Amino acid sequence: MPVHRAVRSVAPFLLALPLLAGCATPLAAAPLTAAPPAETASRQNIDSTDPTSRGALAREAVSEDRESAAAAIARLRAAGQPGLDSLFRAHAEVITRLGSPEGPAADPEALRVREALEKVARQRDAHASRLYWHTDLASARAAARASGKPILSLRLLGNLDEELSCANSRFFRTALYPNTEVGAALRSRFVLHWKSERPAPLVTVDFGDGRKLTRTVTGNSIHYVLDPEGRVVDAVPGMYGAKAFLRALDAAESAYRNTREADDETRREALRSYHAERAFSLASGWAALLGVPIEAPLSPVKSDDSAPPANLAVMTAVPKAAVEAPIVQAVQATPVIPLPDPSNAEAWTALIDSFEQEVRLDAASRAFMRSKIAADIDLDGKAMKPLDDASFEKKLRAFERAIAEDTARNEYGMHRVLHGWMAMTPPPEELEAFNERVYASLFLTPRSDPWLGLLVKEAYSGIEREGVRLGGGGRAR
Repeated sequence: MPVHRAVRSVAPFLLALPLLAGCATPLAAAPLTAAPPAETASRQNIDSTDPTSRGALAREAVSEDRESAAAAIARLRAAGQPGLDSLFRAHAEVITRLGSPEGPAADPEALRVREALEKVARQRDAHASRLYWHTDLASARAAARASGKPILSLRLLGNLDEELSCANSRFFRTALYPNTEVGAALRSRFVLHWKSERPAPLVTVDFGDGRKLTRTVTGNSIHYVLDPEGRVVDAVPGMYGAKAFLRALDAAESAYRNTREADDETRREALRSYHAERAFSLASGWAALLGVPIEAPLSPVKSDDSAPPANLAVMTAVPKAAVEAPIVQAVQATPVIPLPDPSNAEAWTALIDSFEQEVRLDAASRAFMRSKIAADIDLDGKAMKPLDDASFEKKLRAFERAIAEDTARNEYGMHRVLHGWMAMTPPPEELEAFNERVYASLFLTPRSDPWLGLLVKEAYSGIEREGVRLGGGGRAR
């Protein structure tokens, strides 16, 4: 289907999502028990702040003694990124096997190493990313204050340390976090944090002969850049190619560093000016792509101005309604359409093509993707077989094309909307309130809808009680 027709055929909140990709079956390993209330005498003498002691903890973290392993993992987790790094040094050979083109090793030792890595990092597939994530914002803020770094806070459906988190977060774990440049930037320049917005909805298709297909549906993810006080500096919505993601982070980090020493009023006005300029730049870029004129924006408004300047973020002067007015819609409490159909399909295709040149997976991400889908299903759907190179390349190119399309939509659509919001009066600073608005008005999955738009009460399904079961195994009455 042509790109411009595909854009018109999906609901607005799905515009920022690539095609759902398959999920590998989670590797099984016996769950670790919680660390015992009191550790043994030999364990009490291990100092997790000392590199030598961390090496001992890294070896104990994969012990067959589950209580000892759990206690060691807890200490490595408390040590932060150095604790995770010690696992990579201690188990380098096994970790290489986890990234094998034939798929992650499934022997007991490899499973224990993988589990230790993911519990210390709090990220699924941590063997590929080497990233340490806080799951408590207070601890992330403390780390940011101590280091002077901004916080990169991910919101997602599901949990980042689970296989079946939402689709975009799984794509981050493939195309972004393992990427050599992205991973280095995240480790050195940001304090990482994630929080689940709500569980990721799962759909299992049972074919009745033992075959089942499991997918997550709906939802979106967003990376917030926060200052050490937890105030919003910028927000990068949905999936981006690695180079575009780095550009967005570079700009947000510069905005943070340029304002971190300023008093509150100066900082607010400087950030509002930054977002107004970015919103207009994206709007004018989109207008230029379509070959239509756009008026210059007004000067940034001051905090005592009574109304936000809608034309800072939307192209109200664009003829023929080529672009919707998402900011005006948001102010009027109507749903935001992330990016409307361009009137010039050739220009839209050219934009996608331009992004496609820079979304190529680097060697690290490519190798991870190869190991993630090492097996393929045969034609009759009854057996798995090794994935051949030609099939992998085809799947890779389709994935990269989807990332290119998402990058264009998210930057010119959703990010433009967010810049507009952050240029408004008063500027949004409080994370939870801003995030609630993002999920309700931009992603169109408000917390007020427990069904995430998947249950249409007016529609008849022909299934008893409309196929609804409530929590605890109960049925709708």
